[in-house]
Amino acid sequence: MLTLNYFFQNPNQQYFKKPSAKERPTICPLCFNDVITHFPRHLLRHHKDNPEVQAIFKAKPKSKERSSMINALRKRGYFYLNMEKNVLNPMRNSKNSSTKYFVCKYCLGHYAKNLLHKHVKICKSKPMDCENPGKYCLTESQTFMAEMLYKNTEFLKTSRLKNEVFQLMRADDISALAKSDPLICLYGESLLQKHKRQQIANVVSNKVREMARLLLALKRFQNIVGLFEVLRPEMYSKLIEATKIISGYDDSTKNFKAASLALHMGTNLKLICNIAFKIVLENKKIPNIDWDDREKKKNELKDLIQLVESHWCNDISSLALKTLNEKKIKNRVELPLTSDVLTFQSYLDEIAQKAYECLQYETNVNKNYKILSECVLAKTVMFNRKRIGDVQYLHVETYKKNSILTNNEDFENSLTPVEKILSQKFKRVITDGKHSKPVPILFSQKIQKFITLILKVRETFNIVPKTNPYLFANPNSLKSWMSGVHVMRRLANASGAQKPHLLTSSRFRKHIATTLQLMDMESTEMEQVATFMGHTKKTHEEFYRLPQDIYQTAKVAKILLLLEKGRGHQFKGKNLEEIELDKDVYYSSEEEAEIQDEEKEIMPMKQDITRSNDQNEENQISSFNIKQAEVEKVDILNLDELIKENNEMRNENHKEVSQLNEPKVYKKRNTVKTQSETKPILPHMQESKSKNSMRIKWSSEEQKIIKHYFRENIKNKITPRKTECQNFLEQYGSQFINKDWVRIKTFVYNTFRNK
Repeated sequence: MLTLNYFFQNPNQQYFKKPSAKERPTICPLCFNDVITHFPRHLLRHHKDNPEVQAIFKAKPKSKERSSMINALRKRGYFYLNMEKNVLNPMRNSKNSSTKYFVCKYCLGHYAKNLLHKHVKICKSKPMDCENPGKYCLTESQTFMAEMLYKNTEFLKTSRLKNEVFQLMRADDISALAKSDPLICLYGESLLQKHKRQQIANVVSNKVREMARLLLALKRFQNIVGLFEVLRPEMYSKLIEATKIISGYDDSTKNFKAASLALHMGTNLKLICNIAFKIVLENKKIPNIDWDDREKKKNELKDLIQLVESHWCNDISSLALKTLNEKKIKNRVELPLTSDVLTFQSYLDEIAQKAYECLQYETNVNKNYKILSECVLAKTVMFNRKRIGDVQYLHVETYKKNSILTNNEDFENSLTPVEKILSQKFKRVITDGKHSKPVPILFSQKIQKFITLILKVRETFNIVPKTNPYLFANPNSLKSWMSGVHVMRRLANASGAQKPHLLTSSRFRKHIATTLQLMDMESTEMEQVATFMGHTKKTHEEFYRLPQDIYQTAKVAKILLLLEKGRGHQFKGKNLEEIELDKDVYYSSEEEAEIQDEEKEIMPMKQDITRSNDQNEENQISSFNIKQAEVEKVDILNLDELIKENNEMRNENHKEVSQLNEPKVYKKRNTVKTQSETKPILPHMQESKSKNSMRIKWSSEEQKIIKHYFRENIKNKITPRKTECQNFLEQYGSQFINKDWVRIKTFVYNTFRNK
């Protein structure tokens, strides 16, 4: 099989670097015989009847015209010499042995990679109507060599892959291998057949390069020529290893750098096998694809497909999917800041208005046309919250068509006056979106004014050729459009936003979905919004809604707190939005953890003593049928006495329960005092009452006192501790009889939080 080195860089290849081109061996392009020296003499002696040779010798001897015609034939000879014998004769030698050489597709001369574009611009063999000579010379050279490898058959000449994809591919080892492998080319052609849009060429280019990278990795393990000979069951383990190489698999961490590539490589392999099976089944004659036994090759392809279907999941897909899910967990979902959105919007308005005014006076038309077009593109994406592709691929004819409005009087009468005005001021355009679905785009009157001027300038100054159908077309381009991703990124970085990397179309779409979730929208309304966004209601709910971390923290935590307090039955029949959670529920559950370490150790003792005393009082009252028992209350502040008494109560707990009804026993432990001697009990000395008690509105006098006392906390936005609230109640306890320390703390927190 004929092999070809695209870059003509082979350690076994012969290089002739003598200064004189006459001394270099070549092949005569007319008779294909070897010519060692005196190439002009060979032409004169053996091909004097050839029209080209006759034209050469009609020219003046030693003239530039005669010399250029001889060199043209000599270049063709060098090209055939390289094709047949793998001997390279570049037109200009380089001292660097790693220099890569490419072929000029017009004159067939070999030039260094960094010099080819200069030669193409002055090449005398190129046609006169060649546009942008030298722009795509490297990739065109690769494509030309691929055609020569296929021996100029019809395999690539009429292929969409050659006309739409090859010129987009970077001229490197990967693309060279992709173009030279016929099975990879057929794979790309099959992908193109399923689509008709021009922008699919970028996707196909990526897919083709992925398979070429796989083939390059396979060549590390075995000396193979093409992908077709790899499609055997015994090569399955090599396919696994090659996939791990190109996807960056780390054996120590079991992670992939490019997990998505590893995930869909199994699907790509099955498609490749199906294409190869079709070739064998139809017994097609494809250049550089052959087999010995047809039935054997069919069975090999079937077995390999079965191996991929049954074992690829365990070998590759499972770990790749786990890597993807772990990355999603670690990556924080951020939405654009409101301040950044406003900054970006004002920046776009400013530069768009300046460009609009300059275009009106025809100042720097090319520059201001591009600025205004980019601003309109960014503003349209930002306002409509659309995908980049829905806007950047919009055609001029589609925009000029007036949208068909439904003449429904009942529906129009149901609109509010403001909604009727909006329906008249905005222009609605329907374009083809993702999966060929109709997607509406709204244009305000200001944007319509900008677009009208853009179209006028295009026609007047011929900035964009008439063959370019796109509304946001690149200047001086026949069929390309502005890249919305690059436009948004560049303008966001120049706007001065704090986080410009968040100002993207996908995050704008998540932003509107988050806002819609906060609204009380019906199912039909949500479906209409999802249709406008260009996806289904299910997609809207699964991928564009409020991030799960916010929802779980803000919504689900509310339910958990209520269940913790035993109040779940109170909200029967209510949804999450109707449940209102009191601030004191949160503080009583969480904020008590902020008290000092000493208080943390003593709190269990306080609760035990208070609970035990409350139980004793209730039993004594039921025994003596007394409404108010004059019993000594425990002074919680006396910690030494508290600890001692608590230990005694725990040791004699079983005795106290049986003797609660006897007054003598109670008096031995607690001496009854008169009402005048009893120490008054302040609210802060008691445990917090039930949270179900009715809340009392704060009076203006109470608010004034508490704000003055905690003015430093409010100023510095510091939540007061429990002891600080208790000290306040000791000082102003008579005026805050119905308030405990939790409510004091909550009031101070809400005061500085709302500022």
